[in-house]
Amino acid sequence: MRMLTTLLLTDPGGRWGHMGYDDSGWAWFWMAIMMTLWLLVIGVAVWAVLRAGAGRGRGSGGGPGSGSGGGPDDGGARASDPDGRTRAREILAERYARGEIDGEEYEERLAKLG
Repeated sequence: MRMLTTLLLTDPGGRWGHMGYDDSGWAWFWMAIMMTLWLLVIGVAVWAVLRAGAGRGRGSGGGPGSGSGGGPDDGGARASDPDGRTRAREILAERYARGEIDGEEYEERLAKLG
């Protein structure tokens, strides 16, 4: 039994080192490839999350091409209405049209906007 254990635990003397590790130099190459691939996967994931989040906050709810974002295609609404009252009235009218608020609340909020 002791001889069997000794034979199993000794180094066979070939290319294989400790625990079957091939120390011919290729392990570093494959490790570098795998690290690069993982960094690429993580980088793409971060880029996708940032790109998806970049579209939010540009407007008030409207999706791409809705024209309600105050961006370059807003027709200069920000320049003529710096305090945003016109857009606030539009949002209020949209909420009333969708039924989110009733007529009384609509009139009350419209009066507060001035």
